[in-house]
Parts: sequence; C-alpha cells; structure tokens
Amino acid sequence: MGSPLGPLLAIVFLCSIEDNLRHENLLSDMYKRYVGNIFVVMSNIPAAEAFLASIQYGVGQQERDTL
Repeated sequence: MGSPLGPLLAIVFLCSIEDNLRHENLLSDMYKRYVGNIFVVMSNIPAAEAFLASIQYGVGQQERDTL
C-alpha cells in the first residue's frame, strides 16, 4: 500500500509543473487534473511535443540493470 503522503506529493509536484507551463505559455485550454493524473487536449502536434518535452522528469540512463 502507498504512503499517505502520496496524494499530497502528487498535488505539490503537479502544481509545480502547472506553474512552469503557465509561465512558458504552454498550458492548453483543455487541461484537467485529478490527483496524479492529467488530461490534455492540444491544438496541434508541435504544441503537444513542446508540452511533453516540458514535463519530462526522472528520465535516466540504465546502467547495470539500474536507473
């Protein structure tokens, strides 16, 4: 079972992402969030690619079966 802090951390993390997206003017008109999930409709493919590039967190290279 997950930690009781999980939903709170998800809210803090997503609020941080939303603030950055608003600042960069990448937040879509159709953006909805529920706890740790988001639903976004973008107007075109370049806008969607820019949005996805701006939310890439925790990407790492695998070395010896670990990240």
